[in-house]
Amino acid sequence: MSGRIQYFMLQPNWLRKLLPMVVACLILAGCNNRPEPIEVATGSPAEIFRAEQHNAETPHGQIDMSTVEDAGDWIVRYRTTSGELFEVEMETAADGTHRWINLRAVPEPE
Repeated sequence: MSGRIQYFMLQPNWLRKLLPMVVACLILAGCNNRPEPIEVATGSPAEIFRAEQHNAETPHGQIDMSTVEDAGDWIVRYRTTSGELFEVEMETAADGTHRWINLRAVPEPE
């Protein structure tokens, strides 16, 4: 027998029983690597925008949530506290999360 096997065989009986249990616990603990599910807002684009951007600070000022409205095909229109009007498009990813793309300033309606 090799020296390592002889050393292991000379250890107390409780150590020979404990070691496989410790190894099994470490393996089982490492197998539970499931990511936490992403909580995704649902509803109209304006409702999703309000839920996701309620504390957003833009370079043009805070978003006035009372002005957020649907403006067409996945487009949201809002006004900032500085009075400027903007539109942004919503894009939905495969995992259900949302991205806001193509931000543009909108001229004031006459």
